[in-house]
Amino acid sequence: MYGPKLMAFAESSQNLVRGPAKRPEWAQLIRLGGDRVAVLFDELRKSVGKIDGVIERLQYSAEEGRWVVKYSVGGTEFFIVRILPGSLEAVLHLNYSEAEILLQSRALRGPLQNAIRARIQEKAEGLMNIPLTDRRALHSFANLVRAKSRLGREKQW
Repeated sequence: MYGPKLMAFAESSQNLVRGPAKRPEWAQLIRLGGDRVAVLFDELRKSVGKIDGVIERLQYSAEEGRWVVKYSVGGTEFFIVRILPGSLEAVLHLNYSEAEILLQSRALRGPLQNAIRARIQEKAEGLMNIPLTDRRALHSFANLVRAKSRLGREKQW
């Protein structure tokens, strides 16, 4: 009568994070963080899954002696997520020019915006550890990575 219902975030076979072909069994890793971390990680996966071409991989990091979740776009590592007992942390590579552009985003607020502003003042580049302590921090980080993914697409064109 009315046609098929449209899902807010369609799970297609093209979406390598949220599609039916990619349902990782990472229960042990998720349990390590606890219930709150599991909920935050699930929200992060849903938000990052909106980025075109994102690929999610669970990989053992010999340097850290633990499993990490790596996200890449277009063959380039985008960021990693560490699930630790009771905490969730993201590690993002950010160079000076990207930081300047991303700081203009209205979606960035609070501590993350202040951390990026400090990096610009120090002209710092490299890895940035970002604790994802609550939903607000997680959404700010998700906005940052979506904005960074748009920058990457613009550079390709």
